[in-house]
Amino acid sequence: MEAVDNMVVSLARDAMLQLDAGTAMRFELANAEVLTNIVKHALRGGDENAVVDIVVTSSERGVVFEAYDPEGVLPFDPRDNQIDLNKVDFNSESGRGIGILLECADEIDYGEVNGRNRLSNCFWNPELQKDTDE
Repeated sequence: MEAVDNMVVSLARDAMLQLDAGTAMRFELANAEVLTNIVKHALRGGDENAVVDIVVTSSERGVVFEAYDPEGVLPFDPRDNQIDLNKVDFNSESGRGIGILLECADEIDYGEVNGRNRLSNCFWNPELQKDTDE
């Protein structure tokens, strides 16, 4: 898990070049949950050398984080497994990840891309978002 933490901190540092501090913090928190869940669940009982691809794309609008599960992993769309954070035991070691992801990301997309499950989380620049909301 230390490798996950180091990767997320590095990605969040890069995201701060494009996002304000609050949005970069949401980016870091959400994607720490994503990568931790992939390691804990998608790789469980499988090949320890399985490849998880991460693609981060930034633009003036914001930052998009994409995680591709290893081939052969069963689909798991977090939007279909929403958890009410008001009903979560925050002292528990697990159970909050999906709720945190759904609260932190501005947009989420999930589906198969080239035979692999892809989760895409978008974090938009709040200043530009104000222009599109009006």
